[in-house]
Amino acid sequence: VIFMTRILHTLRLAALCLTAALLSSVSVYADETVTETFIFNTSTGLQAMGFDVSSLEKSTGLNLEENNAYSIGGSVSFSNNNNGSPTCIFKDINGALTLRIYNGAQLTFSVPEGCFIKRINFTPSGSKFNLSPISEDYISEDYISGDYYWNTSKQVSSITFKAKGSTYLQKVEVLYTRPSSSEASVAAPTFSPAACTFTQRPFQVSLSCATEGASIYYTTDGST
Repeated sequence: VIFMTRILHTLRLAALCLTAALLSSVSVYADETVTETFIFNTSTGLQAMGFDVSSLEKSTGLNLEENNAYSIGGSVSFSNNNNGSPTCIFKDINGALTLRIYNGAQLTFSVPEGCFIKRINFTPSGSKFNLSPISEDYISEDYISGDYYWNTSKQVSSITFKAKGSTYLQKVEVLYTRPSSSEASVAAPTFSPAACTFTQRPFQVSLSCATEGASIYYTTDGST
């Protein structure tokens, strides 16, 4: 009986080592935060979105195509729904460029599937800022140094804002999270004592991992 008990305990400890060793081979992926910026007050910034304003006269505008997805070549895009109020790139009498969104128009920002919008920063031109999200249950607003920050608390890949009055924008920053492309390996856990035959009962086994922040999961019955 004593001999069989020793074998059983040895097998249990070996199973513990094997299970934890298998788990240590799993790689960990972390989300990374990416920022993409749409610049509407420079010809270079507008050119990145496909707008040519070189021939745009002062006090005139270039209308955006309705429901067309505009981007700067990254993963974020925006589109507009005019609702009878054209959204346009406008050059004022002084030659300053802005994105003008008029009452009733909608602006939608989207990121790829699997990515989630974290925050949107609006830099208005002057005091004309009247954008509000259509769904307000997951967004909070903050105002810092002339910029409006809309933070999300849910995992959303698309947010639509509606103009409740004229809004002139110089730039928009979209912060979103995406799965990191980098792979971090977790060090194999170490055991003390190592697998061995023992006679003391009860006994203590310590598990540790050299990877900071790692969690160790283990079983004692051979299950995964």
